[in-house]
Amino acid sequence: MMRIHWDQCVFLGMILLMLVFWLPISADAGVNRWSSIGPKGGNCLALAIDPAQPATLYAGTTEGISKSTDGGATWRASFPGGYVHALVINPTQPATLYAGVRGYFLKSTDGGRTWQAVGLIEQDVQALAIDPTQPATLYAGILKYDFLDGGVFRSTDSGTTWQAVGLADKSVYALAVNPAQPATLYAGTDRGVFKSSNGGTTWQAVGLADKSVYALAIDPAQPATLYAGTNGGAFRSTNSGATWQAANSGLTNNYVQALVINPTQPATLYAGTNAGVFKSTNSGVTWQAANSGLTNNYVHALAINPGQPSTLYAGVSEDGVFKSTDSGNTWKAVLANYFVYSLAIDPVQPTTLYAGVSEDGVFKSTDRGATWIALLKNMSVRALAIDPTQPATLYAGMDGVPGLFGCGVFKSTDSGTTWHDIGPNKSVHALAIDPVQPTTLFAGAVAAMRDHGGLFKSTDRGATWTTVLENQSVHALAINPAQPATLYAGTNGGVFKSSNGGTTWQAVGLADKSVYALAIDPVRRSTLYAGTGGGVFMSTDRGTTWLPLGLVDKRVNTLVINHPSSLITALCAGTDEGVFLGTGGEGGSWAAINKGLTERNVYALAIGRAKPLTLYAGTGGGSAFKYVYCKRYWLGWCWDSIFR
Repeated sequence: MMRIHWDQCVFLGMILLMLVFWLPISADAGVNRWSSIGPKGGNCLALAIDPAQPATLYAGTTEGISKSTDGGATWRASFPGGYVHALVINPTQPATLYAGVRGYFLKSTDGGRTWQAVGLIEQDVQALAIDPTQPATLYAGILKYDFLDGGVFRSTDSGTTWQAVGLADKSVYALAVNPAQPATLYAGTDRGVFKSSNGGTTWQAVGLADKSVYALAIDPAQPATLYAGTNGGAFRSTNSGATWQAANSGLTNNYVQALVINPTQPATLYAGTNAGVFKSTNSGVTWQAANSGLTNNYVHALAINPGQPSTLYAGVSEDGVFKSTDSGNTWKAVLANYFVYSLAIDPVQPTTLYAGVSEDGVFKSTDRGATWIALLKNMSVRALAIDPTQPATLYAGMDGVPGLFGCGVFKSTDSGTTWHDIGPNKSVHALAIDPVQPTTLFAGAVAAMRDHGGLFKSTDRGATWTTVLENQSVHALAINPAQPATLYAGTNGGVFKSSNGGTTWQAVGLADKSVYALAIDPVRRSTLYAGTGGGVFMSTDRGTTWLPLGLVDKRVNTLVINHPSSLITALCAGTDEGVFLGTGGEGGSWAAINKGLTERNVYALAIGRAKPLTLYAGTGGGSAFKYVYCKRYWLGWCWDSIFR
């Protein structure tokens, strides 16, 4: 019998420990497929459920509109836009729906696939209601500003035209139509509840004048019973608003921003508050907290499945949409709805990943996307760049309104913990750092409002800036790592090139294209790739001539090439239809790698240098995804880190 000596056991044990240590990825981590990694959330302000197909629902957020057709299991971006405060669905034609957005009103007639702005331009639409018997009649509640009237607007032609019908000196946060008498409607305002008995033509105050009323709900079985959610709790009227009683036992001092009633058991109702979800089973006499599973208790919106009232959805501040299938007893997050426009990997700590998010700033993960923390709030981040010599120093390009707010370049010197504005006051969509002299930074700006965009250069890490290219919307930048004085800018009018560090520029091609992405081959540095609104193009002579490479029917938002030390050389394109891998000799043919990618609008890509090859994608409405490419996949493990 063979004997194994103690020293051999120790050696074998060390080998096993090394194997366990080196096995980086298991089958559960998304090998050769995409897996969602967050960050979860986004501010969800409105919810609507299709009455004919209750598994179909819409979420209005600070990022736009997302749609799910499977009860919240998966989502796709329906409209990438600004703050969506209100959603309403035509009860007889559910493919027709409307959205109230900060600054305008939207309509879709194809279930949210496409949208048109059809009225109420420059109005901040906070609430929408529809006449259940005449769905062409709509009502909109408008927020009042010092320079802009608020009030209620009415449309009788499905939103095409609108007429102001009253309450112009008030902010209207909520609207409710009596289902038994649709000419009777109520408006929740910053000065109480108002009632109209003639379809909004005239109004009268009916109570709660010292309250701001954010939510209204009418009992479907007894329409004379009305509930109001206010900045001082909940109130109930049993005589169509003539008198009100506090319904606050368990809700005292809570801001009630959403109310829904169980359609089959109207004594059961739910309130969304600044302290979570509360439930009453006795018509609001008493309330109990129903928050188990919520990670943020600031609830903006609620929706209840009309066919299965035990199923509810809650729109939560910063954390997206939560779902309950047990009448509010427990909740589970179901929507990651951030629009991730930029990604950056720490060059020294490849487990650290940064995500630039529309409307919600910068997020950071130190464990390859397993968990995230928010670093910079309430900013729309379009570009990120990390100083290769000082990785604690990073820059974020902001998309805002030049001259007003939220634009320019922000800088952090402590890995994102604190930030400060360093200018220029432009809508910055692209950033690039000189790899040899990282004190030199370039910021590409796009046209916004009356500003014409351009390219700006700093040689002192953002302390001061000079204009180096004027009157161009700059979407992308690329610097030749071997010759940093050579750089390229992708614009609305093609590719521009500078051979002297940005001092002078010349147009070098694709003048009839909008160029959204640029990438330089890390091995053949005379080869340049451009992603456009009509596919990918390649130049092998530093931009002098260009050849089409395919994907001509797709908008290419981002391009990335993996590091030459990787197992494979890959050119990846992020498009409006997913991610594609260049497979030809020069990337001339493409293979879709979209398995598991539930959101196909891809705006950002980043490739990690560690093995196995890991690709990250930032999407429009689905947050970020991770793809682990494994060439040697065996026994449920990826062995690429061991077998080079």
